[in-house]
Amino acid sequence: MKQRRGFTVVELLIVIVIIASLALLTVFAFGSWRERTARTELQQELSTVSASLNNYRNFNNGYPGVAGGAPVSPTTLNGLVYRPNAGVTMTYSLRTDGLSYCLKATSVAVASEPSWYIDSAVSATSTKIACS
Repeated sequence: MKQRRGFTVVELLIVIVIIASLALLTVFAFGSWRERTARTELQQELSTVSASLNNYRNFNNGYPGVAGGAPVSPTTLNGLVYRPNAGVTMTYSLRTDGLSYCLKATSVAVASEPSWYIDSAVSATSTKIACS
C-alpha cells in the first residue's frame, strides 16, 4: 500500500479555525488593554497635577492664576513641578472664587476613552463626571 503524505482538507480547516479564533481573541484583548492603559494614564496624570497644585497652594498661598486674590485669565499650569505626558491633554481651570479648580484629562492615543476630571470643590478623586 502507498502511504499518502500531507494533510487532509478537514485537518487544514481545523487549523485555520484555531488560528483565526486565537487572532480574534488577541485583537479584542489588545483593544481593551489599550483602553485600560489610557484610563490608568489619565487618572495618574490627574493625581500628579492635583498633588502639584496643592503643593503650589501650600507654598504660594493660592493656586496658579491667582494674583491678589482675583483669578488671572487665562489660567495656566506655569510654576508647577510637572512635566506633561505626551499621551494626555490636560486642561486646568481656576474657579472664580480662586479657592478651587477643575482638571480635565483627555487621552490623545485612545479616542474611545472618555475624559476624566478632578473637581477640587467636590473631591480629590478622579471621576468621569464633568466639573460643575
